[in-house]
Amino acid sequence: MRSSKLSNYLPSVVLNAFLMTSALLSADDWQPADGLDKSIFPSLAIATASIDTTNLHKTKVNEIGDTLGQLGVYIKADQDNETFSVEISSPNFIQESTLNGVLPQAGMVYKVYPKLNYDYDALYRVVEPIPEVISYHVTVNGADLGTKRQTVEVRSLSDCPLGIKHKDGTFIPMYWMAAAYVDENSPIVDKVLQRALQLKLTPAFTGYQGGTQSLYSQMFAVWNVLQRQGVKYSNITTPSVESSKVLSQHIRSISDSITDTQANCIDGSVLFASIYRKIGLRAFLVLVPGHCYTGVFLDPQGKDLAVLETTRIGAVDLKQLSLDRGINSLLSGRPNNLSQTSFHNACLIGINEFRAALPHIQAHDPGYLFIDLDKARAMGIQPLRSQ
Repeated sequence: MRSSKLSNYLPSVVLNAFLMTSALLSADDWQPADGLDKSIFPSLAIATASIDTTNLHKTKVNEIGDTLGQLGVYIKADQDNETFSVEISSPNFIQESTLNGVLPQAGMVYKVYPKLNYDYDALYRVVEPIPEVISYHVTVNGADLGTKRQTVEVRSLSDCPLGIKHKDGTFIPMYWMAAAYVDENSPIVDKVLQRALQLKLTPAFTGYQGGTQSLYSQMFAVWNVLQRQGVKYSNITTPSVESSKVLSQHIRSISDSITDTQANCIDGSVLFASIYRKIGLRAFLVLVPGHCYTGVFLDPQGKDLAVLETTRIGAVDLKQLSLDRGINSLLSGRPNNLSQTSFHNACLIGINEFRAALPHIQAHDPGYLFIDLDKARAMGIQPLRSQ
């Protein structure tokens, strides 16, 4: 006994959902809690920084604090209405972060997650995994229960957490995190659009003002510029650290995709979505098991849509002039004929894939998700700025 008297769009991130029974903690005991397999994901911390998660989608009475928190503690209450204070800090990434509150029910193990005060500039600089020592300090009913330390892995900014695997086989998805890698504000987006105008691929980028034909012309202009840049499909998806508990994937920033001229399915999807959002189109991402593609609504009301299979970007090599390319355009009477054909094929493949996936999306089947980027931004998922 202690001597002192005293929304549905974002799911609960099971960082707090590793269940622990009261038998696992004795009276006066507490333990560090980390739901992401002793890892900190900078991408998750930055993308959700502006979201008030204190009461977001809280489903369990024993959860206290930040429901998207990556680090916290388990505390067992000895008495009803015990007061507590939890402090978490680390040398390089987390300034002292404190949560004070009450443990209502005796005998219950509570998961307490303070809102962490991250050094976001430091998180942006993490390009490969770095070990970090986390300090946890707990006080209950005025009694100091001491400090415990735990070494965690700070993951690369390119590592995107996509879900948590439980020991019982259940899986809690976090696919919405892909929206964070869509960066409509990146300077590279303006360069792509400027290049399209210089090449006279489209008269102007006017969004929905010119009708459907104009919209497809604008979409193709982006496609053609990226083909000229030499962007090709790459199947590199391996994260910087492997984990049996946390499903994550390497996602390049859009500037890296263009600089490296490589893009896996998610890389390419977030690249196109970033540019389409910049020109005023309502873009979305579609995730299915093992794959991702993008698209736009063909009208502001979202009544119709076009879907793009971005992995087809490398079907034609436009980076260098070729005899085949010149003959093909000459015989067709259309400039950029090879590029236009690949674009139309990408749209055809994309819409067929989407029609096949739609029943699964509507049924909320595991691994299927439609991410409306306007709604993601409205919920507070912010873009990771390109480095």
